Order: sequence, then structure tokens, then C-alpha cells
Amino acid sequence: MKMKRKLFASLIIILIFSCCSREKNYVSDDLKTLNKLITLPGKPISAKFKTEQLGDESFIELGPKDYNLAAIIVYPKNQFDSLKTVIEAQSESQSKTYKSDEINTLFKDTIKRRFNFNDAIFTVERTYEPKLFFKNSYRHGECFFGNENEIYLNLYAL
Repeated sequence: MKMKRKLFASLIIILIFSCCSREKNYVSDDLKTLNKLITLPGKPISAKFKTEQLGDESFIELGPKDYNLAAIIVYPKNQFDSLKTVIEAQSESQSKTYKSDEINTLFKDTIKRRFNFNDAIFTVERTYEPKLFFKNSYRHGECFFGNENEIYLNLYAL
């Protein structure tokens, strides 16, 4: 009987721990927190970002987790122009087509307002590897530029 109670108690603790340890997906505008996750060159005016865990959340996975960080960072005009020049010089541009379900929800509303986006696909003619922003595990992904001094980042920690 004591063994069944211990086993039951252990299962409850594991379930509670797994539910509470999941990172919440929310949009933040805290530049200090963003700077802990990625490198923020210069002094941005503002940013909105969201991190989310990738993969199937219906079961507990062992080992490291994969994350996506999506950010829209606004810079003063002179810093934006300098950063754009450096990023364009560091990597070749590539065209990238996103399906609607691949576009982070943070980007969807802004993209609909600023670019020609329909509900099925969205093509960015020039995306770049944003090496300037890489930090810690966030070392994969792409960025593209908006017309209001915005840098759109889509980074992965794999």
C-alpha cells in the first residue's frame, strides 16, 4: 500500500513539474530581456518579441528543447541604415516563401499591413543571415527589413 502511494505521489509531482516548467508564449517589449536572449547592436527605439518552444508539447521530451524567437526591432534611422549595410555585407540575400502557418503570429498583423500578404503564402524577396544578433543558442534563422526602420528577426535555438 505504501509503495502505491509513493508511486502515485511521484506521478503527481512529475505532472505538476512538467506543466509548470513550460515556457509561456507571450509578446514582450522588454529590451533588457531581449538583450539577454540575443545581441542587440546599437540602441533600439523599441522591440516586440515572442519566444515559443518548438515541437510536440503533448508529451515530456528528454534533452534540450528547440525554441523560436521572433522579434520586430525598431532603430533610429541612422543606426538602421548602418545595421542594414553590415547585415547585407555579411551574407547573401535569399528569397524565402513562408506558408501562413510558418509565419510567427507576432509578424502576421504587421506583415499584412506593410507587405502584400495573403492568407496562404508570403514571399520575402531578400532575407539575410542576422549574424550581428546571434547569441548563446540563437544561431540560426533569418532577418528582413521593413520600410519604417524595422528589422524582422526569426531566430532558432536548436
